[in-house]
Amino acid sequence: MSGPDNNVNIGLSIPLDLNGRKAGRVGVAEREIDMKLAQVSDRERRLSAEVRLKAGDLLAARRNLEFTEELLGTNQKGLGLVRDRVQQGAAPTLEESLVLVEVNRLEASLSMLKSRVEVLGLQLRLLAGMPPDEAFSLQGELASLPLTLDRTQALAQALAGRPDLTIARAEAAMAQARIRREEAEGRWDARFNLGYQRQDFGFSLNGLTDRGGTRPIQDTFNYVGGG
Repeated sequence: MSGPDNNVNIGLSIPLDLNGRKAGRVGVAEREIDMKLAQVSDRERRLSAEVRLKAGDLLAARRNLEFTEELLGTNQKGLGLVRDRVQQGAAPTLEESLVLVEVNRLEASLSMLKSRVEVLGLQLRLLAGMPPDEAFSLQGELASLPLTLDRTQALAQALAGRPDLTIARAEAAMAQARIRREEAEGRWDARFNLGYQRQDFGFSLNGLTDRGGTRPIQDTFNYVGGG
């Protein structure tokens, strides 16, 4: 018949990371950080280009809206003059109809351009991280800036500073770091182990002592080991 037993085990295991195992893991982590930073920089570059492109579209739409408003006003004045001439019999009715068709076309184009300006404004706010109802002032010109670099300088600058190329280099460096880590993991390794065990063991029976008395069959054992 077994009695109450109580075992306590405490162990400690320390890997020694031989043959460059730790350096391999740290190298992969560092290369991954470099790649993430390059990805953030590339996303910033792309977002900046998207904002500039959308701002250019909005400036162009505003310019077209202004031209259409001016052209519509001119045609409306011309329609009034033609209408007076028709009423006086100095011009045929067909001429008034043709001018009226052009006025109606410009009014429809004006409505479409107003909608486009509003949509582009909302898209630009979204790219810039602004609330859709926040007012903003967009200033700029649609004239192209003169190039200050020749082809050789532009190529050298692109190869040295483009974030997407930096990402490609970081991916290649991380692949090399992973190879070194796997090579290190494939070599022999060792670890240090230390343990302690306390065992309280007995039976629900009484035994005889050397003096002829009785006592519970119960004892405590301690073990210490290492490797």
